Amino acid sequence: MHRLGLLAFLILTGALIALFLPLPKDAGPAIEAEPLAEAPPLVHALGRLEPTGTILKVGVPAGNEASCVAELAVEEGQRVNAGQVLAVMDSFATKAARMQEANAQVEAARARLRQSAASAKEAELDAARAEVQRLVHRIRSTRRTQERMAALLADGVVAAETVDATRSAVAEARQEHRRALARLSGLEQVRSVDLDLRRAEISVARATAAIAAADLDTARVLAPRAGTVLKIHARPGELPGVDGLLELGDVSRLQAVAEVFEGDIQRVQIGRAATVELFSTGDTFRGRVAAIGSIVGRMAVLTNDPVSDTDARVVEVRIDLEEEAIETLRGLSNARVLVHIEATGPSSPAAAGDAR
Repeated sequence: MHRLGLLAFLILTGALIALFLPLPKDAGPAIEAEPLAEAPPLVHALGRLEPTGTILKVGVPAGNEASCVAELAVEEGQRVNAGQVLAVMDSFATKAARMQEANAQVEAARARLRQSAASAKEAELDAARAEVQRLVHRIRSTRRTQERMAALLADGVVAAETVDATRSAVAEARQEHRRALARLSGLEQVRSVDLDLRRAEISVARATAAIAAADLDTARVLAPRAGTVLKIHARPGELPGVDGLLELGDVSRLQAVAEVFEGDIQRVQIGRAATVELFSTGDTFRGRVAAIGSIVGRMAVLTNDPVSDTDARVVEVRIDLEEEAIETLRGLSNARVLVHIEATGPSSPAAAGDAR
C-alpha cells in the first residue's frame, strides 16, 4: 500500500512539471545544406620549359671528325636564320684549295675540246698545200723525162736501164704525192671520236669539281632552321664532342613539357586548361594542352625527394603557354616546372605522391 502511494506521487509530480515547462517554438521545415562545388580533378606532373619544336643540338657535318672550330660566327642569345653560317671548321682552307684545283681541271678539259674542234694552224695548212703542189710539179717533170728517155731508147741513143730509172722516179713522186694529200686531209679534218673523248674528259672534270664543292660545304656549319642560339659547346680551337657545336631553339614560342605518369595519360586531353608553376620562384602561368606523346619513357625531370621513383614511366605532354607568359619565361629554357592539368577521373596514387 505504501509503494502504490509513492508511485502515484511521482506520476503526479511529473505531470505538474510538464504542465509548467515552456513549449518549444516551431522551427519550421529543416533546410538542407547545399554541397560545396567540387574543384575539377587535376593531373599533376613534373616538367620543363622548352622552345616549341624542341631544342636542336647542331653537330658538324660528316667528314669533319678530326676538325676543330676555326671560326665561330654566332654568340649565345643571337637570333639566326635558316641556312646562316654558324661556324667554319679548320679543314675549310684545304677543301677550298681542292675545289679550285678541280675547277682548273674543268677549264683545261674545255680548252682541249676547243683545240680538237679547231683545224690546224694556217701556217701548217699552207705548208702542206705547198708540198702537194711541189709534188705535182715533180710528177709532171719526171713524166716528161720518162717520155724523152723512151724516145731516145727507140733511136738507140740510151740504154733501157735509163728508161727504167725515169719510170721509177715517176712512181716515187706519185707515192709522195699521195702521202702529202693524206697529211693535208688530216690537218683539215676534225674527227668526231676526238671530240667525244674531249667531252668525256669535261664530264669527269665537272663531277670531280662537284664532289670538291660538296666537300667544301661540309667545312661550314649552317643553321638547319631559324632560331636562337641557346648554348655553345665548342669554341674556336676546340674539337666538337658528343653534344655537338651548339644548341638551337625557337624561344619566340615556348612550351611546358610535362612528364605525365602512364597511369594518368588517359585522363589528359588536347585542349584542356593547365597551370604551370616555376619551381624557382613559384610563379604560375596558364596554358593549354597542345600535344600528347605516343612513347612511354623514363622520367627526365626529377624531384629533390631522395625516395621518389626515379624509374617511373611517363609520357610527354606539351602545353602551349599564353603570350604574356612567353615574354617572362623567354630566357628560362630547361627550367623545372610543376604542371597541373585539368582532367577527368581520379588521380593515380603515384602521380599524387611523386608530383611534388
